[in-house]
Amino acid sequence: MPQFGGNSYILPHSSWTYGVKVRIRYDGLCRNLLELPHKGLAAGFDLDYIHRANWDKPYGTTAVTRNPGDTRNYAQFSGYLMGAIPLPGLSEKDIMGATSR
Repeated sequence: MPQFGGNSYILPHSSWTYGVKVRIRYDGLCRNLLELPHKGLAAGFDLDYIHRANWDKPYGTTAVTRNPGDTRNYAQFSGYLMGAIPLPGLSEKDIMGATSR
């Protein structure tokens, strides 16, 4: 089985992580009996700040070695926006929905 990155690649140590997660959600969609959206807006985001314990030795290849101090803590963000509106002139079964992540 081939190693990831070849023989010169140094894997980081196994380490546990801990941090803070902020999660905000808004759901203003009107749904039918089958939970299909008919009209409204939904939005939300996640913000994570993570710290890696026991993260002290360089890793990567000999050409590109990562400094552990630069990658020990990191933040990540993700979000979404979704909307649904009825199409004018058609029955209430015809809905236009859009989503962005």
